[in-house]
Amino acid sequence: MKRKLVWAVVVAVLTGLLVTHRSELAAVGHALRAARRDWLLAAVAAELVYLVLYSAIYRASFAAVGVRLPLRRLVLLLLSSLSLNVAAAGSGAALFVADASRRGQSGTRAAVGSVLVKIADLTTFVPLVLYSLFHLSRRRELHPFEIGISLGLLAVIGAFVALLGLALWHPDRLTGVFGWVGRRVNGVLRRIGRPGLPAEWAAQTAHDYIDGVALMRTRPTRMSLAWLAAALAHLAGLAVVLALALALGEPLEVGLLTCGFSIAMLFWVVPLTPQGIGVVEGSMVLTYTGLGMPPTVATSLALAFRGLTFWLPMLLGWLLLPRLVGRRRRLRGTAEPPADPAPALDSNPPPT
Repeated sequence: MKRKLVWAVVVAVLTGLLVTHRSELAAVGHALRAARRDWLLAAVAAELVYLVLYSAIYRASFAAVGVRLPLRRLVLLLLSSLSLNVAAAGSGAALFVADASRRGQSGTRAAVGSVLVKIADLTTFVPLVLYSLFHLSRRRELHPFEIGISLGLLAVIGAFVALLGLALWHPDRLTGVFGWVGRRVNGVLRRIGRPGLPAEWAAQTAHDYIDGVALMRTRPTRMSLAWLAAALAHLAGLAVVLALALALGEPLEVGLLTCGFSIAMLFWVVPLTPQGIGVVEGSMVLTYTGLGMPPTVATSLALAFRGLTFWLPMLLGWLLLPRLVGRRRRLRGTAEPPADPAPALDSNPPPT
């Protein structure tokens, strides 16, 4: 009953989203129909490469903490997480954790892997942001809101790094953090008449989290692969913009196009609305028009970019979500053993 209610809420939110943004979706379709098909296909190919590379970040980060999930499965989870994140910000990450748990692997370690994904993703994005801010400053088009959202990015990175730092150097404080979270969660659960978390939840979660981070330190090669995949994923995302610009007949100005891409992604990473809907498109148009791109072209490019990188993948993930939920139900009670069991932390695993 609970699963049906959650699914009904997700469907209702996404249906309302599609209805309220139908004019934007129509504009996306118009922009894509007016584009050159050869470069449009190149943009589609770049987006597919991006999705595979971003899933590879998950695969490498999860492997670093002893969690194994197939790349194909991770691609499906990534698509479905987009639709969940629209319904409830941050809920998409829970999909990866739940899937790992259903397969008999540590959900807490999967959560550590998700933190590593964000760190690899955001830190490799910083050079593009710095380049764009420098370029905009030289053109006298740097606005306070762009500086502010960049500082927001640094704050998000700092929060993720601080969480890992506690696990590495101050494990007792991490246990205290989880204890504080557990007390707050139990307070909410009691108000709605639900059973609270077990008394040992904070200590056990902190222990698993610390184990996962310690294991990560013994596998530097896998973390290096995560950073490499993240850097390549950002280049693939930029390639989507470059191909769409050529599809719309715009001259290939890499510096200008990089600025619009980076600022738009900033508002996606640090969203002011669910998944940055409306804000991402507006920031991209504002950046491009400020740098001299015709408003009609800038609008078409922004709408085409969001249609290809957000709306289409989100709709596909929406369609895939029932299948993933059904698969998790079938896995319940028949969880697979981990493909690569983690070695004990007091052993000396061979370097990778």
